[in-house]
Amino acid sequence: MFWHLSDILDFQAVQDDDSGSDGDGPQLERMDVDQTELDPALQDFVPKLKTYLHCQLLSLDDPDAQFSTEDLINVVIEKDLLYTHATMKVNYMTYDVRRDQDMINTRTRRFFLVHAQDLVDSHRYWYGEIIGIFHAYVLLADLPGKAKRVEFLWVRWFQRDMTHRCGMKAKHFPRIRYMPHESVDAFGFLNPQDVVRGVSPSSRLSLWTDYGVPSQICGSS
Repeated sequence: MFWHLSDILDFQAVQDDDSGSDGDGPQLERMDVDQTELDPALQDFVPKLKTYLHCQLLSLDDPDAQFSTEDLINVVIEKDLLYTHATMKVNYMTYDVRRDQDMINTRTRRFFLVHAQDLVDSHRYWYGEIIGIFHAYVLLADLPGKAKRVEFLWVRWFQRDMTHRCGMKAKHFPRIRYMPHESVDAFGFLNPQDVVRGVSPSSRLSLWTDYGVPSQICGSS
């Protein structure tokens, strides 16, 4: 199963080419996206994706990396195809030091946590929602060689209510809500290996009043 970039872009022309699946799954019908109004989840989809892919190809671990337009054009996604997956497995260590495994599902178990890298908030984790699980074959045009398989998650981030006391001493779970969809950081891409484990907002987190956003991709929040 796959998406073709031309199915999700209304601001960039993508040349139509052979869309065989190369054994990565059967062909799907083109995704129907209303082009009269850009879905918030798709805003800057390709620049963000190519920035992530560029970092992966160069083994850069910098979430704030920025590249020029020429650098992003240099990132070539083979046949403009993004191969989709319904699930992914996450291995983790339990509190009693035993190995366990989470099954992330984009429909039934799509919330997750990662280790935080925040200089303002001392909380240990960031929380997010997985919109899609993908892989693509990618290369840099100026570096000849075989395209590399790169896996990635398309995610929507939460923000934590920093006025709400949480943790072992407070005996409360963190309180979160969706980051406002107007924020440039509301949607993005993540390495699947960075996911610590799946979570359930209904049992482990307290959902704060969220910022709703009508979206064909995410649904209404």
